[in-house]
Amino acid sequence: MAKQPDGRRPSFAERFKDADDAIEVGGSMLSDEQIEDDAARWGDIAMAGVQLARASAGGTVNPLALVDPATVFYRAILNVEEAQTRLLRSIDENVKLLVAEPFRTGRTFLKRAADKVDEPERSRVYLGKAQDKFYEALSLAVDPIDQAAVEMHLAICYFLLGHHDDAGEQIEAAYEKTAVQAIELAERTGNTKVLTKSAKWSLLVTGVYGAAFLAIKKLRRNRRDQSAQVALRELLPFLGCLAALHTATGAEADELPAVELVETSRDEFELVEVPV
Repeated sequence: MAKQPDGRRPSFAERFKDADDAIEVGGSMLSDEQIEDDAARWGDIAMAGVQLARASAGGTVNPLALVDPATVFYRAILNVEEAQTRLLRSIDENVKLLVAEPFRTGRTFLKRAADKVDEPERSRVYLGKAQDKFYEALSLAVDPIDQAAVEMHLAICYFLLGHHDDAGEQIEAAYEKTAVQAIELAERTGNTKVLTKSAKWSLLVTGVYGAAFLAIKKLRRNRRDQSAQVALRELLPFLGCLAALHTATGAEADELPAVELVETSRDEFELVEVPV
């Protein structure tokens, strides 16, 4: 990648600054800084989940009895709403999940559970109410990425209730949908290869490229899809968050790998699996 006269490398936003390449999400440009801030919020959830898992000794101690780490975890998940909105809208501008019932009510109950973090039993009651609403939302969600967002919230509830096996199942379901979305976005960019090492990703790639997605390859435009690259950059931190939370439930670290977007040369990229 060519450097600027001052010696620094140009940002994604600078390289795509022409009017034809402006990326709009929800009506406004999604900047490098915003993408990085959103990534940090997903990272906060992952870190808080890992710390809570360690404090609860792998689920042998009631997580809700651990007020300080539970509070950090609650705050992290409640602080991700705007980032989640941008993520879903970067893939589908017409997403309605986050402003509709019952998902919104589930988030409200989750906030009430956080407010009562110093009263574990009351917090548990609100978590149960949130979980019921998220299951309702899951039954109404149509798009896979919307389903993944709901499944992550279900996993959060199970995690806080100390049910790590149930949390792991929800995380794995969300991860698979998100990984398939990442593979599809990588193809749409026109300049991103998907490198697989794990059995999980090999199966996902085979499934995507071996079925209906071949039609997308045939219809791929000659002009590279910059909006797909922005959506991919928004999506990968969410995928990494799911991978870290899955490991926090006691799963093997390489079972659900995180994935990074690596630039190999100017305007050529690779999705590379990395350890959680």
